[in-house]
Amino acid sequence: MNRFSIILSFLILFSIVAGKPFSGALSFDFPEPPSIEDAFIDEYLLIGPDADTFYVDTDFVWDGTIYVYGAGVLIVDGAYFSVAGQLAIADSGSAIFKNGATLHFDQFFVGQYSLWLFNYGYFEATDATIDANGTMHFAEMHDFSTYIVRRTYFPDWTFRRVYEHSTLVLEDIGHIGDLLVDDSCEIHFLRCDTLMPWFEAPDGSVIDIQFPEVDSVAHFEFSDDIDGIDGIGYRVVVDSCRQCWWSLETFTGCSVVVRNSEIHGSCVRFRGDDTISVSGIFNYEFHSDLIVPVPDRHLEYVNTYVWWWNWYPLDNTVFFIDSCWFGEMIGKNSSTTYATRCTHDGATITLAAKDSAFLSFEAGSSLA
Repeated sequence: MNRFSIILSFLILFSIVAGKPFSGALSFDFPEPPSIEDAFIDEYLLIGPDADTFYVDTDFVWDGTIYVYGAGVLIVDGAYFSVAGQLAIADSGSAIFKNGATLHFDQFFVGQYSLWLFNYGYFEATDATIDANGTMHFAEMHDFSTYIVRRTYFPDWTFRRVYEHSTLVLEDIGHIGDLLVDDSCEIHFLRCDTLMPWFEAPDGSVIDIQFPEVDSVAHFEFSDDIDGIDGIGYRVVVDSCRQCWWSLETFTGCSVVVRNSEIHGSCVRFRGDDTISVSGIFNYEFHSDLIVPVPDRHLEYVNTYVWWWNWYPLDNTVFFIDSCWFGEMIGKNSSTTYATRCTHDGATITLAAKDSAFLSFEAGSSLA
């Protein structure tokens, strides 16, 4: 089962196009219903695959998931558009919100519904509002998709994941939120506020950098073309922005040195089958010269303040963490984690185990 069907299979078992069982026009693997009676036609809205436009200029509420696929087009012009489900754009489909339109995700807990872009999917919002009913919202971009948002209001914190060769452009946005910056994506911020990009340091990358001051950034670029950065495939450009909460996502095999900076998030992901022990590392500390004592990478903070630590044991890692203070820790895959005498303050949310991982948390406190 591929990633798209994994993401949505819990919502969508079957589909109908023109009165017939859905046959996979989205280019993903969906199971067909054994009979027409087993299909749930009311749970989704399909826009495509032909080059038809679904135009909305009056308030519209949909209780279910919406797919824009093939050459389909969704345009919301000055209207309130509410969806209680996923909004997925795939193939060469596009969705455009403009002229005071509102995209409302009618959700009741963090990450219940998301915006998904695949293939060459295109999403654009201009002079609009995108809200998630008072909870954190997620948007995820894959393949060669494009996400462009200008002069749009986000009342809720948003976490965007930008993968592969995707392009993301944000202009005149006052409340950006988190972004995972990975692979070979292209990202540009112009006149934005409160952005928290997590720059990936993959296996084999070498980074030695001083970030600009957090409060105001005239121009900053993070790419392989910049002195001190080697081995990354993405490009991030920041122009005329405020409150830039620089963060790092380091992986096994990287070498990272950060000097004279303020780092909001230090995310450490462990791959492989190493046994790793960490102790005495705390949120909200200034480090004159901290070399994080892990054997699988070089991670060093020189004259740098670190707000939050996130720890992610992956694969078959065995991770011992003692007497530390962190914002988030999630064990994944088949990893094993033993946390003792630690404080999880929930600043970056979660303490959890996923997949077949095991996590023990003893003699500590979780404040989330």
